[in-house]
Amino acid sequence: MGQRYRFNWNDENDVLDPTAWVEDNSEFAGEFNGYLDRDNFARADIVKAEIVDESFTVVDSQTSTTTYTPDRQVVSWQGGGGNGALGIFQRTVTCDVDCALSVECNLTWTWASSAWSMVSDGAAAPGEVSTFRTNCVRFRIVVDGVDLCRTGFFDDTHRYFGTYLVGATVVTSGQHVVSIECEVSRRTWETLALFNNNTFNVDIKNRHLLVIQEKR
Repeated sequence: MGQRYRFNWNDENDVLDPTAWVEDNSEFAGEFNGYLDRDNFARADIVKAEIVDESFTVVDSQTSTTTYTPDRQVVSWQGGGGNGALGIFQRTVTCDVDCALSVECNLTWTWASSAWSMVSDGAAAPGEVSTFRTNCVRFRIVVDGVDLCRTGFFDDTHRYFGTYLVGATVVTSGQHVVSIECEVSRRTWETLALFNNNTFNVDIKNRHLLVIQEKR
């Protein structure tokens, strides 16, 4: 065991206070309750056969090759309410203890038109330099309604494209809803300010979701 030093010393005529005794013993309790290292366990003290499956790590995965086409008339987050043609991904995971939850997602998409949508759409908006706007899509991971991570905007310069998202958070025991959502919107070229809805659809294609619970 690693060497531990007393936290406090009592001198003659000190007021009796149990706090010092508790702090001293907490040093040892911390060593016994954790620190699974070579100070506490010799090599091969614990063998694989003694470890129950998913004691430390639980992995959930989901794959879809079904095309999901978000509604281009809706300029808000969507796609997180279902799977396959009804959405990008939604998965409920059950954690038996408090743990670190990491979520990874990779996905691809195809724009419905091979023509680049960046054209002039009338007068420049306030604060804009030019009149050019372009179709865009972006993605985010949501856990229990809270953003875990977001991508930037991808315009339709490339008809076929893909991206990867990853984020991590700490969750309590119980059920947690993991969603992957997208936003499709037409944006101004310089500042990416919202202009209107996209002029043509984007199809979300092959994609994979990985949710990892890392337990103490």
